Amino acid sequence: MTASADTDTLLLRCERYAHCVSLYGDGFDSLFDDNFFDLLPGETKCIRVLPSPSSGVIYAATAYDQTVVSCQWKKEKEK
Repeated sequence: MTASADTDTLLLRCERYAHCVSLYGDGFDSLFDDNFFDLLPGETKCIRVLPSPSSGVIYAATAYDQTVVSCQWKKEKEK
C-alpha cells in the first residue's frame, strides 16, 4: 500500500487486497470522509481530510497483516 497527499486529499493505492484500512493522524486531530474500508488490488482511494490540518503525519493501517504506511501532510498556505 502507498500513500500520498494532494491539497486536502489523501490518496491510497495498493497492489494486493487490503482489509479494513484505518486512518489516523499524528500531531493533529482530523476527521476523514471515509475510514475503515477495504482496498482492492490496483484500486486508488481518495479520502478528504476534514478539517484539513496545516501539517503532520497521516497513517494508514490494515487490520490483519499489520501493514502501516505514512504520508507527510503539509497543506499549502492560501494566498
